[in-house]
Amino acid sequence: MRPRRIVRGKEAWGRLGCGRRKFIEDYEFHSTDDPNVQGTDIPRVRSIPLGPVNRGFLEHELDALIDALAEAGGHSESKAKNRKAARDGTRTAHAEEL
Repeated sequence: MRPRRIVRGKEAWGRLGCGRRKFIEDYEFHSTDDPNVQGTDIPRVRSIPLGPVNRGFLEHELDALIDALAEAGGHSESKAKNRKAARDGTRTAHAEEL
């Protein structure tokens, strides 16, 4: 069995191929009201406090998230993408549904 490893944020969002904001808004767990990646049944990853500011994520949970997203073909209902579109004045298909 491979030892468990905690990775810090920069490595976590780098492994998912996204930026910090997208990772925090779309993939990181914040509340039980919204436990899954938007538009999917894929659970978000929970952070582990490493100090007053620093947080980490369990590597095996990131691997499970990546595998689930790959199997599902990703997700198109990105909170970060919709917020950016609203700020820029453009609309996405999901934003038009709202």
